[in-house]
Amino acid sequence: MLVDNENLYPIQYLLLQLKSQTQMVKDLQRMTGISGGGVAPTESLKMATAIVTVGPIVLLYPFLQKYYVKGLVVGSVKG
Repeated sequence: MLVDNENLYPIQYLLLQLKSQTQMVKDLQRMTGISGGGVAPTESLKMATAIVTVGPIVLLYPFLQKYYVKGLVVGSVKG
């Protein structure tokens, strides 16, 4: 990453870090046999990150659809 400030990291990078950290915890639990209070929530975390990444697009698209259509029409007109 070219960004040094953690407050400026993109959400995709933060979600990747979160996923890799939970995978590491799951691997450590499996290797050591210690279950520090439960199982690492890897599958539920994957589903939650899918909702976080797709949710805003699905919720905002109906309101911004006219701008997408206008941009496609303007781009297709020759001249």
